[in-house]
Amino acid sequence: MACIYLVCVGDSTAKGAVAKLETNLNKLPNWNGDGRNHVLLNLQRYETLSNNLKNTDTGRAIVVQTNFETNQFRAGFDIVAPMLLNLDSKFDWKDTPIQVPALRTYFLTFQGKSFSNNMAPSEDNVAFINVEQNNVNGKQVKADLTLTKEEAEEILFMTEELEKLKKIKEDKFFIDFMCTKSNFEVQETQNVEWGLCGEHTERVSTLQQSTFALILATNNSIAFSTHLYIRLYEALRYGAIPVILGEQIQLPFNEFISWKKCAIILPKSRITELYFFLKTISDKDILSMRRQGWFVWSTYLSSTEAVTNTLLATIRTRLSIPASILPSEPSPNIFSSGHPKKEEKIKVAVDPEELLGPIDPPFASPKYLRNFTTTIVDQEYIWNNPPGPQYLFPSLPNDPLLPTDARFIGSQHGFRPIGGGVGGAGKEFQEAIGGNVPREQFTIVMLTYEREKVLMSALERLVGLPYLNKVIVVWNSPEPPKDDLLWPRIHVPIKVIKTKKNSLNNRFLPYDEIETDALLSIDDDAHLRHDEILFGFR
Repeated sequence: MACIYLVCVGDSTAKGAVAKLETNLNKLPNWNGDGRNHVLLNLQRYETLSNNLKNTDTGRAIVVQTNFETNQFRAGFDIVAPMLLNLDSKFDWKDTPIQVPALRTYFLTFQGKSFSNNMAPSEDNVAFINVEQNNVNGKQVKADLTLTKEEAEEILFMTEELEKLKKIKEDKFFIDFMCTKSNFEVQETQNVEWGLCGEHTERVSTLQQSTFALILATNNSIAFSTHLYIRLYEALRYGAIPVILGEQIQLPFNEFISWKKCAIILPKSRITELYFFLKTISDKDILSMRRQGWFVWSTYLSSTEAVTNTLLATIRTRLSIPASILPSEPSPNIFSSGHPKKEEKIKVAVDPEELLGPIDPPFASPKYLRNFTTTIVDQEYIWNNPPGPQYLFPSLPNDPLLPTDARFIGSQHGFRPIGGGVGGAGKEFQEAIGGNVPREQFTIVMLTYEREKVLMSALERLVGLPYLNKVIVVWNSPEPPKDDLLWPRIHVPIKVIKTKKNSLNNRFLPYDEIETDALLSIDDDAHLRHDEILFGFR
């Protein structure tokens, strides 16, 4: 059995840090010359351009960090990870961005500061020089991230194009290149990124009023960085749809997250038609992308726990290892003995003219039949739909169904064909609840609160109901049932669950007593005939 070794790597600006890092990696007991089966974790907490692993021979070890250069990143192997911006694993749901209206005050916003806008570049890699510590002798040398003359001219061109948007009267824009306060002055390497403007609270106020938030990739040598991530993180969190100009950008966990469902990614050359492109996006698509962006943020980026779980899920999915089984909600029985003190058996009245189906002993729905195929076949669906890839479910609503002919040729095990395969009229169809999966049954979850007589009558009406597996009574009342209360004994078990608190949401908890895929959630005062209940499942 192979093992995966996680190595935590921190950023350091000390002299000779990079050379020392490579030496220490080679000294690891299981490095074996090339670092196979190793994952190098370099998770940043602060805005930085530090990239100590850039000039380090990492061999066959997977590099996980935020800052990557295009010639450093190995697609499908290395992992672009989010910054750890939020240590708290929980957030206030009151901060959930308002979804409507689709179009907010500002159609498009951008705040950023780069080199002086009135300074034209003079020659390649000279007018815009950056310095960094040389990893050999500690001397300051020109960085390979220095903007070329073409890149600098490209920035000036994009600036001019964005300024033109201010003249459009139909929509409102917030474009600011001359920030009164930004991180540009303290940025360790200038002219590589657009500096963030203002304090976090100021940016939040703007993003909450933005339909689209523009993210510009300045340097073509950068695959991703902490600066770009902060812009992406804040846009998704506050409901602004990210518009990214720069096709070389590698977004976090893009191996499995379908970013095009929540962000717009275009080449820089299309900035001249950016406004017309965004105007073609309908309100329905805007709201869909906003909802998807919130799902991606809350599931994968919102906290240290979310980032860690997503990183583990990425490695696990690559290896086709199923996720952990979804934990179920305990179902404490309200009766200490497991059953009520007084019960009365209710007889089943069978009407031969009203045969709705067979009354079989309870049996559970088949579970976890697609553990490995789900991990492989349903990757895109699982990663890009709630609740995400963190847990393995007994079954999924998109599980494939057998076509009709397969149930008679080679895949008939467990099925009960209608009329023995001949079909029939109403009577024969009533005897089978469907046939989509072998031998279907359902569970009734009944919510009650201080209405014992109403509850008893509701339970009595369920006697003889075909395809019923069990009845789960969610006891929301603050006091337990009275000892002299006479409970009906029907043809299936009745489980009475003691809840922690009175809440209507108790009916939606995944109780471990539930053993079927099909559920009917109902109040104790709802009166449905048997044929009406079965009709809902056909």
